[in-house]
Formats: sequence, structure tokens, C-alpha cells
Amino acid sequence: MEFLFPRLADIPPEFHSDETGAPFERCLICERSLMDYEGAYLVEKAYRTFPNFDAKDLIFEYAICQECAEEMMASFSDESRQAIELYFETRIDEDTRARQLLAAEAFDADASTATCAVNGTPRTDLNEYQLVGAFTGDRMIVYTTPMLLSGAVLDEVTMLLSKATRDELGGFMAEHLPQPPGLDKDVPAPPILIF
Repeated sequence: MEFLFPRLADIPPEFHSDETGAPFERCLICERSLMDYEGAYLVEKAYRTFPNFDAKDLIFEYAICQECAEEMMASFSDESRQAIELYFETRIDEDTRARQLLAAEAFDADASTATCAVNGTPRTDLNEYQLVGAFTGDRMIVYTTPMLLSGAVLDEVTMLLSKATRDELGGFMAEHLPQPPGLDKDVPAPPILIF
């Protein structure tokens, strides 16, 4: 059996903070320095597109250290955690995805996020999507991420969550990622995903 090893790559600009134009420096929750943190951290960015205007809006972005992500996942109900794990296990073949991302001689961030990792829909056809990547210090960890998830996938995942978990995520969003002024309140922000 062949073992696959993650590759480290430069952080693509698409995974930089839109606010600063630079890589994320601090964990959203504990505010530790991510450049000095010895563990991994995640970056998630959610977008809504407006094809008629050839434009997109960032809905939210954040970086979260591995410890805070694990604490957040532990706060989810057992039912929700199991449902999320099963959903992604049955829809993304991690071994195949890792082989695809690691096969190229040089990492191509655009190619790895050109389509939804679950349903294959091209990014250009999506009205809503999220980007997820794993990092260590000032490097991206290329293995099963980075990936793009479509709005349809996010809707499916949301439907799997228990009410208690949806309430937990709603509180997290309200505290850490409030919606920008002027965003239509009838159009909810997409859910955060903590892997």
C-alpha cells in the first residue's frame, strides 16, 4: 500500500484575508499567532456571486487553530458530528482527492478549487460557495484540501445538523462573524464548516 504524504505550498492569495491582503495572522477564537502556532489551522471563506454583474461578495472569512476547531466540533451534538462525518466520507473519496492534488509536479490552487469537491459543479456556475484550506505557519497543507464546496452542498449539510448544533453555530456566527450591514436579512449567511 502506498502512503501519501501532504505537501506544503505557498499560501495562495485567494486564501489571504480580504481585509488585509495578507495571510491570516490570528485564530478567530483564541487570537493566538498562527505564524508561531505549531499545529495546523483552517481558513474558511464564504462567497455569494452576482453573475449578472460579474461580481462576488465575501460573506465571511476566518482562520481557526486546530485546538479551537476541535473544541467547536466537540460542542456539536453527537448526532450532528456523526451526520457530518458520514456525509463527507460517502461523498468525497479522500484517497483519490489527495492523489489528484498531489499528482501535479507543482500545486495549482486554482485547479484544486475550480469545482465543488462533492458534486463537481464548476465554480463559474455557482451563486454561493465556500473555500476551505488547511495551513501550518506560512504554508498551505496540500492533501485533501484546499477545496471548494457549493451552496447546494452547504444546504445539505445544514439540513443534517440538529437544532442544538444549528443554535450553537448561530451563536458563533453572531459573536464572531456578524453579517455585514445591508445584507438581505431574508438571505441567511451560509453555515460555517469546521472539519
